[in-house]
Amino acid sequence: MNWKLTLFSLVPIPLVFLSLQVYAKYVRPAFRNRQKVLGDLNALLNDNLSGIREIKAFTREAEEARRVHAGIENYRKSQLSALKLMATFQPFVEFTSSLGHWSSSTSADGCFAGNPVGGKPGGILPVLQSLYAPVQNLSAAWEAIQSSLAGADRVADLIAEPMSRRTVTGRSL
Repeated sequence: MNWKLTLFSLVPIPLVFLSLQVYAKYVRPAFRNRQKVLGDLNALLNDNLSGIREIKAFTREAEEARRVHAGIENYRKSQLSALKLMATFQPFVEFTSSLGHWSSSTSADGCFAGNPVGGKPGGILPVLQSLYAPVQNLSAAWEAIQSSLAGADRVADLIAEPMSRRTVTGRSL
């Protein structure tokens, strides 16, 4: 509708894409760690369930319960670490989108007073919402992509590991 207003509207977009790259740099290792810790916990639980008779026969219930509790605690810490990163990213994208709305609507009010954008009053807000909705959707999808990539990295690491080195809770397979 107006090239000046378009420039004001697009100012936050590079900031959002920069934040996507920074977010990926930090969240993907956190997701990868979460996947590894969950895999270790699952292996420990599998060993305990399959060897429940041996655990009872040698009265190792308390020791195994401590190991399971430690595994659960490690998973909780890794999950919270990933959630903290996720909890900071989404509000940042919302903030930059709001910044784009604010700068555009302020410039529209200040620069174009008396000459409504699009020929009608309030015509800029629906346009801005339609501009930033895909950006906000992209940020939500980016989180899912990073989690999926971390899972794929974990699978690739497991496949690349030599069979002789594969262990479950310290025992060779």
